[in-house]
Amino acid sequence: RVDYAALVVYDVSQPDQPKEIARRHYGWDIETIYPTDSHLFIGSTRGMYILDRSGPAAPVEVGFVEHVRACDPVVVSGPVAYVTLRGTSGCGQAPDELLCIDIQNPRAPRVIGKKELSTPYGLTVNYPYLYVSTGQSGYTLVDVARPNLPNALAAWADWPTRDFIWADSTLYVLGLDDLRIFDVGNPKQPVLRSTIQ
Repeated sequence: RVDYAALVVYDVSQPDQPKEIARRHYGWDIETIYPTDSHLFIGSTRGMYILDRSGPAAPVEVGFVEHVRACDPVVVSGPVAYVTLRGTSGCGQAPDELLCIDIQNPRAPRVIGKKELSTPYGLTVNYPYLYVSTGQSGYTLVDVARPNLPNALAAWADWPTRDFIWADSTLYVLGLDDLRIFDVGNPKQPVLRSTIQ
């Protein structure tokens, strides 16, 4: 797990008695963690860290993309990581935007595409699409088939959002006061199925 300043590794071989076995500090303002089979991607207010997790008990930092201070969630699909930057009084003065980062070489990640988005928060990917929360402005669907040219396809502004989970054709959208579940068999036309307060 990640907390405000560190990555914390647990041994869960006995699920009823998880045991902390390592703690690695990465400065301050760590926000998110995204695992792939071989790496961990950690978003913080100063950049995105890439850790090799081939030794699960002791992940090793292999790459880093620095940006100006901003709130910074991250998700990954294939050879590209997607990061939203939000500049507010609490996050820093970065421009509000989506970054597409080539991670084919995790030791030398590089930004290959950018898209201006208003107040981006959480995001979720199901290639070639991203849903990105835009806070009070709702959420936006972005086509990332060409990550050097991310393209906003549609936006829904009727409800404030914060984050997502996308599983198959179901999209779970976290709002300020509720969770809404959509059928996104057609990502351009989400169909509301239920709401949980």
